[in-house]
Amino acid sequence: MKNLLNNEVFRDDALLRHTLRIPPTQNLNAALVSALPVNCIYSLLQNKTTFASCDSLIKDWILAQMRKCTVPVHPVMVQVLALYIERTLPFAKKIPDGTDEYVSLQKPFRPSEICSILYDIPEPTKLEMRRLRTVDLFSQRATSGAATKEGTVHVSKILMAFYVLAYNNHYMNHLKAYMVAPFLQLQPYGMDLLNKIPFKFYLAVTIRNQELYDPLGDVLGRLMLEVLPQMRTVYDDMQSRFYEEDELGGSEAHTTTLPTLVAPSASQPISRYLDLLSRCPVDRLCASMDDFIDLLPRLCSETLPAATEDAFEKVWSRLVAVDSNTMFFASTCAFLLLKDKTGMTVTTEDLCFEPLHILRSDQTLFQRGFLTRIILRIFTAHLTASKLYFSNQLEIVQQELLLKRSGDSLDPTRDAQKATMFILQESLAVQILIENCTMPWRSKADFGLPSELTESQSAICTFIHRLILANPTLAKLVIFQGFPLAAVPCIVKGVESLHICFDYLHEAMDLPSVPKKLFILELCSCLCIRFRIPRTLVVARLAVDVIGTMVIAYPQAVRHEIISVGARCLARIGNVFPPLRDDCLAILEQMRAMDRSGSKANRQWRHSARNLIGGVASVGRSSSTGVEALIECAAKCVTGQPVLTIQND
Repeated sequence: MKNLLNNEVFRDDALLRHTLRIPPTQNLNAALVSALPVNCIYSLLQNKTTFASCDSLIKDWILAQMRKCTVPVHPVMVQVLALYIERTLPFAKKIPDGTDEYVSLQKPFRPSEICSILYDIPEPTKLEMRRLRTVDLFSQRATSGAATKEGTVHVSKILMAFYVLAYNNHYMNHLKAYMVAPFLQLQPYGMDLLNKIPFKFYLAVTIRNQELYDPLGDVLGRLMLEVLPQMRTVYDDMQSRFYEEDELGGSEAHTTTLPTLVAPSASQPISRYLDLLSRCPVDRLCASMDDFIDLLPRLCSETLPAATEDAFEKVWSRLVAVDSNTMFFASTCAFLLLKDKTGMTVTTEDLCFEPLHILRSDQTLFQRGFLTRIILRIFTAHLTASKLYFSNQLEIVQQELLLKRSGDSLDPTRDAQKATMFILQESLAVQILIENCTMPWRSKADFGLPSELTESQSAICTFIHRLILANPTLAKLVIFQGFPLAAVPCIVKGVESLHICFDYLHEAMDLPSVPKKLFILELCSCLCIRFRIPRTLVVARLAVDVIGTMVIAYPQAVRHEIISVGARCLARIGNVFPPLRDDCLAILEQMRAMDRSGSKANRQWRHSARNLIGGVASVGRSSSTGVEALIECAAKCVTGQPVLTIQND
């Protein structure tokens, strides 16, 4: 009887057609526990023999049901979406001639169908889709004035956001299976669609209303880490408490009556406008995103109070907490426009392919602490997105090669090549950032390290510190490449993890290039001041020996540069390690003897040494030569006495 009912009376195709005739459940939520049409759809999707000819009918029914869902979310609806994604996976099916044919039981939702649910509009055309922005989502709610509870108005949108993330994740996890059937034209959703969905805002809604979106909060967070890791960086973790308390929950923010938000003119102060933005609800805030971005050129050209700068950074962080992709892209375009007035255009794909665009902004931006922090947050997101982009592209290329060669093994060097590409990308970023620590407004230094850093220097050093912690090999690559000597004291002072370089200094001192040797010696002497630990003494002794050898071995043409850097290094090392004081003073005496030889090169050095130290009279004896003054100044440092402030080379 069971077989008769299943095979003759209630066959799968007949049952499916009867089920699809039943309209979707109105106000579907977890409170409805009886047998529902959505349960029937789920059962039919579990059966792989369901006819692919009904795929469009099933898809339309699911989309219609998504529009009629309410909170609390029915768990079966989440399961239906997950199972629907699995049914898009191609599989081999035997055909009458005995060969295999790859088929897919279901087709993914079209981008236009996704936008139709997200924006509550009829299915848009391609031209209309290009014009859609996340700002439109919040502008509609801000102008409607609806007082609906925050957690109840986003059900269908959050379900669709879950579907998009889950499908892209499923596609990359089963890449080979999708690529064996290119004629099916199954592709992951691109960044042009992902940028139209405020994933972070929806994630915050699910977390804040966990009892209403119980199965989705953790799942959305995990999927975002895998599909869009640039949205969940360390900066976002630091902002999480501020985000939860200020972004969505603020009943006070939603009920307080605020004046109309009008962007200030060029002659009006912007502090009042920023204060209103920092207190307004999220809908009105996001609706004012374009006016806020237009303030960037004015902020870069004017000298503003610290309170105004802090207010701008706070509002910018609020907008990032709602829609990071849109804010990162808009801010990048605004920063690049300040340097290139011709209006160079970049796309999201350009930023994934080349994340260093933002670091090539006008150097004056790095003189402002709050702008430097914003630029580094944007670059962190671009760098994370770039790593995922290249990883996915390399995986696709590898699978294409395997399919063409009918092979079953991956290139064993692929991961190593990918890691090398990423670390070279990071090292180039570090080089660009360090160059912004050597601008004229930071040029003053002395034998020691700077007593304090500017806001921009602190932000840059903290960023480099995080990169080195994530990949210690980066420190080796950076010191072997070298960077300007004027930046060494600042970098050593601010980068806490730079002590890792002690493991590579022995090898680096063997480099044949004189500028590279001098850079390593400068770095070593500054590290000796910063990290006074027992293992440093061995490296410091080697550095003293190298300086002594270079002073004697190299010709007079480069001896001036060697003595200029070597004297500073000896002063630092001798001051930190008393056992090396005699050796340091002995080498300085060698420098004095060379100065007295009367060669033309030494006369040029004497003139440079006077300018370096600031005048012979300032160190005691007016009859001393330039080198004697340098030796006396270095000797004071070695013995712990106060020394003069000098200029970096």
